[in-house]
Amino acid sequence: MKLNNDSKYLFLGCHLDDVEYGCGGLISKLIQSRIEDRIRIHILSCQNYNSDGEIQLSRNLEEKTKAAETLGLNENQYFVSNIKGQRFCDEAQKIRELLLVDLSEYFPDMIFFPSKNDIHQDHKTLYEEAFRIFRNKSCFGYEIIRSCYHFQPNLYIELSTEHLQKKIKAVMSYESQKNEGAGYYFNEDTLTTVSKFRGSQRGVLFAEAYEVYSLQIRV
Repeated sequence: MKLNNDSKYLFLGCHLDDVEYGCGGLISKLIQSRIEDRIRIHILSCQNYNSDGEIQLSRNLEEKTKAAETLGLNENQYFVSNIKGQRFCDEAQKIRELLLVDLSEYFPDMIFFPSKNDIHQDHKTLYEEAFRIFRNKSCFGYEIIRSCYHFQPNLYIELSTEHLQKKIKAVMSYESQKNEGAGYYFNEDTLTTVSKFRGSQRGVLFAEAYEVYSLQIRV
């Protein structure tokens, strides 16, 4: 895929670190192409809740700031909303309303969100609502290996060593993840291995892979 300097890119995630893990290499590549002003990241939650409505986990927003700076983004490009983590299925209407604001205020052309094959309950809900809102745009699903067991990519973005290293550094900015259940896949070796594997599928050294759900082509 040729990166279009006229397009506006919207990256959606359920939780802090989702976008960096799935799209960090692409974002680094876009910024290198000097179109950083056409990138927006919107994370929908920073707290996880249990079934009784009690907060189980609050994420450190300073980690997000560090990750954004690593990729070359500023605070005005990185938005965090207050959807209840682990409970997205109960807040579908609120999610739709937030995404409609992204659509009407930012006018994105290319939208990235969790894979339709992601089994995480929040990721699945975001996929459904995002594709519903943006289905007339170009829509892509990204890979989070912990919860994507049937990921079927049909788009590959080649990454340089520099792009991959920036992605790794951004992901590793989330220090708190290393001490939680995600720690086993939050490491440089795993990120490098996945990038090498996806690259080998296309005959390049490193790559990120995506599922294409719809394409809007301007002639």
